[in-house]
Amino acid sequence: MTSNIYVIQLTVGHEIHIYVCTQAAATTCYVATHPRLENVSGKYFADCNETQPSKSGSNSYQAQRLWTFSEIMAGGNPKSAFHL
Repeated sequence: MTSNIYVIQLTVGHEIHIYVCTQAAATTCYVATHPRLENVSGKYFADCNETQPSKSGSNSYQAQRLWTFSEIMAGGNPKSAFHL
C-alpha cells in the first residue's frame, strides 16, 4: 500500500492546484540538476519550463515583504511576523 503526500498551492489569482509531492518537487529538482541549466540563473520556471512570472511575482514591494517575513519566521520568533 502506498500513500501519497499532496501539496496544495493557492496562487495569487486564487487558483488552486493540487500536486502529488513528487510532481510538486519536479521543477525544483529539474532546475537544480539538469546539465543544460548549469549556467542559468535568475530565471523563473514552472512545470519544468522557463516562463515569465506573474505581475504579482515581479512586484519588488511584495518581494521585500516576503523576504522580511521569511527572515522573521526563520529567526525563531514566528509570532512577530504577523506584526509587520
